[in-house]
Amino acid sequence: MNRQPDVQDGRGWLTRWLFFHSLFMIFSTLYSFVQKDFNLVIMAGGGSFIILLLFASRYLRIGNIFHLANLITLTRLGGIFALSIFGQLASYPVIIGSGLTLLLVDCLDGWAARYFNRRSEFGEFFDKETDAFYLLLVCLLTVKKGLFPSWIVLLGLARYLFVISVFSFKSKVAKEKKSERARFIFTVVMIILLAAFLPFNSIRIHLSLLASLLLLMSFSIDMQRVFKPLTVFIKD
Repeated sequence: MNRQPDVQDGRGWLTRWLFFHSLFMIFSTLYSFVQKDFNLVIMAGGGSFIILLLFASRYLRIGNIFHLANLITLTRLGGIFALSIFGQLASYPVIIGSGLTLLLVDCLDGWAARYFNRRSEFGEFFDKETDAFYLLLVCLLTVKKGLFPSWIVLLGLARYLFVISVFSFKSKVAKEKKSERARFIFTVVMIILLAAFLPFNSIRIHLSLLASLLLLMSFSIDMQRVFKPLTVFIKD
């Protein structure tokens, strides 16, 4: 099944949004640590995603934005915001149950896109950035609850730092390749982070190290692919 040609590949409006979104999330996260208020990240992310949808409504047909697959992603994004806001006061079992439910829903948008042949560049970006935002907010939630040290937030910022590096070095490859490997690692890392809310204090540091190792491995593979053309160019 082919993607619908609703967004051109390369550094178009969508990838420009991605660049500024990544900057916005990095600085809002850093500022939230200064102010000791993680709600700033939630508001920053909400504003940025609203801008994405406004841009999409300008450049794309409405039918290519609000079809079933993207509506599922949008619903999941709303659930992520709800978990981030109410999870600060919720019990650990509620957080774990809600978090796992959001992971299960994550499987539905991809299925809907394939089944109804609605795969698109916009849908891929929307789903991927929703995942990245979910990872960041869960990392922040574990820090707020005192389950992990503050450095775990670097895992949540890894995606955004990767995007900034791609644009800064002007790689000829605009984005990492979508793969089952990356999807699997993301799912495992999210399960590890949610497992931190279980009453097993002695293994939490091991969980954090395992999650870090998995993400480092995943992004190292992506970076090798993205920056390989740049390396060849420098050697030439």
